[in-house]
Amino acid sequence: MTAGEEATVERKLEIEVVRLGGSLLLPENAGGSPLASLRSRLKRWTQSRPSVRVWIVGTGAWGDHLRQVQAPLGLSDETCHWAAIGLMSVAGDLAAELLDDSVTIRDMHELRRAMEMRAEPGEIVFDPASFLREVEPNLAGAVLPHDWGVTSDSIAARVAAAIDAGALTLLKACPAPDRRDPQGWSEGGLVDAFFPHVACERRELRWVDLSGEEPVERRYG
Repeated sequence: MTAGEEATVERKLEIEVVRLGGSLLLPENAGGSPLASLRSRLKRWTQSRPSVRVWIVGTGAWGDHLRQVQAPLGLSDETCHWAAIGLMSVAGDLAAELLDDSVTIRDMHELRRAMEMRAEPGEIVFDPASFLREVEPNLAGAVLPHDWGVTSDSIAARVAAAIDAGALTLLKACPAPDRRDPQGWSEGGLVDAFFPHVACERRELRWVDLSGEEPVERRYG
């Protein structure tokens, strides 16, 4: 294969941002053992198509516990927002154990370099803490507020915008909605309140239900 042909292959390799719900890391949602059942389901799903996947991992119950202690401790929404981002870093490290041959990246410049160099399918777990403080506020489009209206749903959408990913995939422990309707999803509690503002119409949305033994995927053009 010539250098030109290799470049063509690399350009055709899809870049996909994948939001993994933190609740899926809990035993009751992972079929008993996160490091067995969930790993098996994720492996079957990732092997179903070649792409470079950039993973954003939510906080799940840890974020819920943070909400519960906010009022008793007198914490502001902004303080809780950044505390939740710290929990996402921990959740990402745990999720990296579930993905074969994954790498963890914590810097946006390094992420972009890694994607430019990668001509084969692979899994990149991205810790968004630095991105959210230093890069995201300067991106075009709706900037994320620092409150409970933002979760890993909207954060994944902003990462997808930053790297111009072709698709944004939401991995959740519930069935996919019937149609693409970010506003309706938000009003129904399926995604966060800010998600409709950052769900780009030009980017394909995908929903993967991981609550059963086999992943069930639905795509919304």
